[in-house]
Amino acid sequence: MKKKIIGLLVCMLLIATALPAVGTINEKEIPIGSRIGENSLNRPRTPRTTMSSSRGGIYLQLPADPVDPWSGPFSDLQQGYRVYDDFYEVTGPICDVQWWGFGVVWNGTTWIPCDPEGMMFNITFYEDEGSGKPGTVVWSYVDITASITPIGIYYETPSGVLFELYFFDSESGICNVLSDGWVSIVKTYSPNDGIFAWMDSYDGNTQYWQQNLSSGLWDSFYPDVAFILVDNEPNTPDLECDGSLSWNDVKPGTKVTGDFAIRNNGDNGSVLHWNISKYPAWGSNWTFTPNVGILTPEADWITVNVSAVAPDDPNEEFTGKIKVVNSLDPSDCCLIDVILITPKNKPFNINPLFLRFLENHPHLFPMLRYLLGL
Repeated sequence: MKKKIIGLLVCMLLIATALPAVGTINEKEIPIGSRIGENSLNRPRTPRTTMSSSRGGIYLQLPADPVDPWSGPFSDLQQGYRVYDDFYEVTGPICDVQWWGFGVVWNGTTWIPCDPEGMMFNITFYEDEGSGKPGTVVWSYVDITASITPIGIYYETPSGVLFELYFFDSESGICNVLSDGWVSIVKTYSPNDGIFAWMDSYDGNTQYWQQNLSSGLWDSFYPDVAFILVDNEPNTPDLECDGSLSWNDVKPGTKVTGDFAIRNNGDNGSVLHWNISKYPAWGSNWTFTPNVGILTPEADWITVNVSAVAPDDPNEEFTGKIKVVNSLDPSDCCLIDVILITPKNKPFNINPLFLRFLENHPHLFPMLRYLLGL
């Protein structure tokens, strides 16, 4: 009887270990990897100012541009990596942490995007002890559920997969003071088993680390990652537009071009995520370059180039508006007026004197007047 009980327990254990846990991915199905994106080693860089002393108390490292070499290093307990980056010359209290990144999942062949909604994170601050690595833990937030917003900017991997960038906000509301130090943000949980990839940045001092939690090895391959340290002062963006589009005497079906300008006229250190949300329904092939982006007050005005194909209707006046919005606050928006006029269609070469005669006698030759567009 004892042998039967032991045998039954062994079978139950074998069955339990053979079945994957609900809500988790079989670790053997996840490839060994440390990032998505491109090999960004030794890429050209144009460092930008990040110190809080020049941003009204805000420390900022913006995401890399989609047209530049980019990568998203994993900082995820499920994948076994943690990323750390340093900051310096922070003059005010640190009351909030915001960052940019991706949700990704392995489909058996490659990494593909997934919705990061519901992800939880550990955020830890460390002293800078001068060793070039994080020192003693100063404070931490455990299992933070961040506010997560897609911002409409897409990054393409060498294999052609597009990943939409997300903006994460810890909304901790707790202020601490640390002028120079390190911060790590690591995902602890995801309801759909997504992996967190922290977007890299061309800002900073090219000094950050990714730690392999299994082997304990530290990799300084990546330059910097994108995040904001927010103080207790207002840092509200304010979208402002300038210009209009006016196209006169446009031949139907032809391409027209123009431009207008936008800027972030908000508080020092504010970050504006903007996009084109609406444009006229008439015409076709509307394009905006750029059509989405991130702006700080230091960037001042940027130009948005516009092109479209005019409608096929002659002798018409078309009006409308282009709407630019703050992606995180749709009430912060502005409108660009648009007008396009197509000329009258005059297919015949008519003697000007005869045309004048027709104009002076509006009730004569109605069919001819219609064909001439009079």
